[in-house]
Amino acid sequence: MCLLRVLYELFLNMWVNPTSVMPPGDSLNEYGSAHSSDLSSNSDLDTKMEEQDWEPEKYLAEFKPISSTRCRNIWLIHVNPQYRILQILVFSKLKETKIMEEARFFKEMCDELKAAGCPLFGGRYCERLSPENREKAAVLEDRLDALLGFDTASVSSFRTRTRDELRLFIAQGDTLTSFKEKMKQYDFSLKCNAVWSSDAIAYRCNTCAYNPCMSLCADCFQNSNHQGHDFNRFFSQAGGACDCGNSDVLRESGFCARHGPNAIRPPAPSDKIVSLAEFVIPKLFVRLFLYFRGWNRRYEELVEQKKQRSSDVNKETFSCHLIAQAHILIEFLQEIVDCGGPIRDAVADILLNKQLYAELNKRMAKDDLEEKTKRVDVSLDWRTRSLLEEDLKSLKTVEGAPERNYSFECLLDELVFWMIRLIFPQSIINLCLSMLSHAQYRDWFARQFFSLYGCIAEIMVDLAKSEGNATIYAVSSRVIHISVQILSSEAMCNKLDDEISLKYLLISSTRGLLSAGLQRSYLTQAREYFYESTAPSADSTASTFEPFTWIVFSVDLNQPLRKHSYWTLVSDMQNLLGHPSIARKFFRDSASFSCYAKMIALMQGMNVNFRVVCGDHVEYDTAQPYQLSFHLEWEVAAVNMFNTLNALTDEIDCMNLYLLKWKSLMQPYCVSYHIPLHRHIAAGVMHSVEHLLLREPVQGLLAEDEQFLRRIALHPLRIQVCRAETSAGMWARNGNAARNQSFYYAQTNYNTALLDCDIALLRFIASNVHPEWFLNALSASFYLDECFSYSPNVKYTNASIADVKPIVITRKEWVDSLIDGALRLLLELIVIAWNTNGVEEKDVEREIVAALAIGDLTHSKLKSAIPEKGSRAMMSDKAFDSLLQKGVFRLSEQSWYERFEPVFCRMRATTAREFNDALLRSENIERTRLNRSSPGSGQKMYGCGMGGHFWIPYRLISFDGYADTILHLRNVFKLLVSPTFFEILFEVLAMHIDEGQISDSIVQQVVYLLTLSVSYITSPQFKSASDDEQCFWARNETLTTRMGTTRSAYHRVDHNISAASLDKQRTHALSLFTLNVNEGDANKEPRSLLSMLVRIMRLSLSEDSAGGTESGGVDLDRRLSIVLDHLIKKSPGDLTRISGSTVSYVGRFINILYRR
Repeated sequence: MCLLRVLYELFLNMWVNPTSVMPPGDSLNEYGSAHSSDLSSNSDLDTKMEEQDWEPEKYLAEFKPISSTRCRNIWLIHVNPQYRILQILVFSKLKETKIMEEARFFKEMCDELKAAGCPLFGGRYCERLSPENREKAAVLEDRLDALLGFDTASVSSFRTRTRDELRLFIAQGDTLTSFKEKMKQYDFSLKCNAVWSSDAIAYRCNTCAYNPCMSLCADCFQNSNHQGHDFNRFFSQAGGACDCGNSDVLRESGFCARHGPNAIRPPAPSDKIVSLAEFVIPKLFVRLFLYFRGWNRRYEELVEQKKQRSSDVNKETFSCHLIAQAHILIEFLQEIVDCGGPIRDAVADILLNKQLYAELNKRMAKDDLEEKTKRVDVSLDWRTRSLLEEDLKSLKTVEGAPERNYSFECLLDELVFWMIRLIFPQSIINLCLSMLSHAQYRDWFARQFFSLYGCIAEIMVDLAKSEGNATIYAVSSRVIHISVQILSSEAMCNKLDDEISLKYLLISSTRGLLSAGLQRSYLTQAREYFYESTAPSADSTASTFEPFTWIVFSVDLNQPLRKHSYWTLVSDMQNLLGHPSIARKFFRDSASFSCYAKMIALMQGMNVNFRVVCGDHVEYDTAQPYQLSFHLEWEVAAVNMFNTLNALTDEIDCMNLYLLKWKSLMQPYCVSYHIPLHRHIAAGVMHSVEHLLLREPVQGLLAEDEQFLRRIALHPLRIQVCRAETSAGMWARNGNAARNQSFYYAQTNYNTALLDCDIALLRFIASNVHPEWFLNALSASFYLDECFSYSPNVKYTNASIADVKPIVITRKEWVDSLIDGALRLLLELIVIAWNTNGVEEKDVEREIVAALAIGDLTHSKLKSAIPEKGSRAMMSDKAFDSLLQKGVFRLSEQSWYERFEPVFCRMRATTAREFNDALLRSENIERTRLNRSSPGSGQKMYGCGMGGHFWIPYRLISFDGYADTILHLRNVFKLLVSPTFFEILFEVLAMHIDEGQISDSIVQQVVYLLTLSVSYITSPQFKSASDDEQCFWARNETLTTRMGTTRSAYHRVDHNISAASLDKQRTHALSLFTLNVNEGDANKEPRSLLSMLVRIMRLSLSEDSAGGTESGGVDLDRRLSIVLDHLIKKSPGDLTRISGSTVSYVGRFINILYRR
């Protein structure tokens, strides 16, 4: 009858849920046949299945309904006679009931033992317990040891059967469902900390986030109010954990009702609620650790068996195999933690229990020899301690990082060690992260994890030597899964830094990993190598390499760089230094700052380019090393540079330390695209300009040291020259190397850290050195003397240039690009203004206008087109709303006219084609506006016909925006009144008029520069410049021109004019535009800048006039007179932004010169 009753219940169960036999978790037989061998020990078949390591989940009962109408509600069990599935199901249910009764018995026993103060291990030997309680403890331990299969060393004995029985012990006599419900009733934590692996769906709310790395699980996001917020749903790249309730990274308004300080707290549970589970859990971890111990010895045996080098054996695969053998035990531990509430806290407390770990390790060999009658317990004692020590020694520290100082004080210490030694198995990572809501656990876990950070770096180096990119990426993602949970909290980072010097630990480890492959940098000031176009060969003598002492990272030799295995450590460093308090401590910590500076110095001069001057082209060309180098400098240097400087507002001591460090490490000469030391100085200067209180250190350390500024100017100047050379085609024999680097240099991803910093540094240098020296350096860098030597009239205008023999510019077709590059740089230095008030909105608007000038963009593409500074995005919704229209974003006509800046747009354009596209779009807007103008405007009459080509709409700038003179920022405008400035522009105009070999775009830049010059001379800022000892006419006996001689009429000025009144000084400066230069040719009259511009205007009018003549024509003279009269009468307020062609822009110059 009992058997029939059981069968009846089974039929009912299957009718309700035909896809499963019993509710999951309530039966020992979750997979259907877990205990077949136990129920028929005398069966030969069962014995055979056990010997064959039978996997029970492969053999499931199959249930099918009877098709008969009379029996359609009855289900048949098709039993495989060979395995007697029905017998297993029946007796499994009976055994489950028996184990539940047994668990209730042990639960009562554990309550008594806990009340008596019984330890979780070794209670049978605890002298403070009564003999009765010691006997109970012995019975409990024996039963648990039997359940866990401690009779065999292999963890494979811990199978599904063992797990199912232990589930009922953990549930303490209840069904698993009832036990979980009870745990949930008391489940409470301030932080959610739900863990997910890679490619899981998570949420991020940028409105509520303090830290850009924060994320939320689906439950917390949906149960909180994020209506109207800027949020997104994403696939987690490296896994993560929910930050709900974490006030370090998320505003309280973004918390759900279950987490945070305002969450409803359940009543406190009894301290005996999981008393039986507390005795089981330590045994589980002991069982796991005993299996892991001896990792190194087993790995070496594997190496010996294969008779291969150790580097050829895959450690990651070997570790994965061990984890696979123990997966049931690890998953069971995870299942226990996932129950939440009291049992999760119990697991965390057990892992932190130092006394428990001491008891587990207490027994020594002599104890077993002296007490032969004493039972030998299964523990972590002397029998496996030596194996653990060997395993710890196998974990090496990367070179340069602090030596490993790791000791085992609790079970958590060993769990963290195995997580790292086994190369970060995801199952153990999930287990560890699941308990981070426990405050004491979180603090100790974080400390121990980062204590082995140098070993993590060495693991990544080791993986890069033997593994493929997929394995490296997977391991890196799992490491990030851990570290981001800790480093996102600023309070936690400060705590760890105080305890274990976290800053130095991360930076030194990163430096050690990146230093896995180094090489010489072929950069030197030695004269014998100055004009070399090839690097020294490998078989050169030792003396050949003596001048090359600078060491840099080598992408070719460095496997961690090539395989990108460094991104984990670099990301951690970015997260750490992104915290303002950590950044300020970083500047004041000499050891950390010095280590960081040495790491940055190893990037100074990477990928040195030697131009192939003659001979064959480069045979093999690849862009990967150059792309990796740019990405490396951005990730390692640029992001941290911006993040740390963003933390400084009034910390003058930090800025002093910052500038002194980079100043002391500056290399004397460099022609590489990678000069991060210069860019750190530039970023410091830009940050000081934005913050008034930080300007004093820049003034004292940099602005007053002109010799230092002169030396460092050559590096960024050389990069701008290389870009011009690339545009000219001078690097064609090098393949795509130079072109690719020039392209990467100007990309949106990098330009704020590379191009912007270089231009800002040159602007600062130009503001604080003698303007004549700077213009001479610029002229020499761009080989302008060699360019002008191609003019046939140069022998009359400048004899010193006529004697120049071209060394670099050996082709006439290169001249245009070099002159264009020099003038472009001058405009970028003068026109693009400093952000002196620190308000980002103006910068953001300028970026948006430049991006949309090139092409219409959608919202997402526009956001990606705005460059970032470190971890901060330069984005403002207010700026968007003020500039953009709905739908696909495009510039309004008003924005084209009022905000479009051609100089900045060209600086942001990645290629020449992008800038040309912007100019074509601008011209179409201009034509549309002129078409709508009144018919009486006279545009056609005055040389601005709709059929002609429009000039680039250069805007006049205000020279009054630099009222604060502490950094002499406005001194950059002195370039506009320097003799060499006028000389260069005179030579360019002469080449254009006489030979026609200079393009119209260059002439437009010349006219614009001359217009800016006359505007500056007539502005109030000219008075401040004339008061400076470095004014344009002040004699400097130590300063010579680039040819060592006084070369032109512009250098032969009256040097006594500096003693005259301001009006006379201004009049003298304006006279330089009308200064006639005697060219020495009897057939030519002396010419001035003004006369040549009028000549250009006549040429333009002549082209527009069908009946006029080029010279002497009455109609042309009359037309020119009318045009000049009309242009001179224009109001100065209408000249800031004009439209038209040659006549309009030359006329603007003449108007300003005539009126003022």
